[in-house]
Amino acid sequence: PEEASGRIRAAIGKANLLVSQKFVQFIDLCNNHMQRSPDERETKWEDLQGFWDIVRIQIDNVDEMFAEIE
Repeated sequence: PEEASGRIRAAIGKANLLVSQKFVQFIDLCNNHMQRSPDERETKWEDLQGFWDIVRIQIDNVDEMFAEIE
């Protein structure tokens, strides 16, 4: 049904955004934390933890979407 197709597309879209944007951004923050370039601000452990907390909420949301579909 169309409703199910819409839910599946929404869940896949959110999962793709996490992989293509948020995870990439987190990797960049981790790299900046380990090897900061002089023209960038320092990325602290707290910054990484805060960003991951936000990403984790989005991961949980996508997991819930797929669970509802199943």
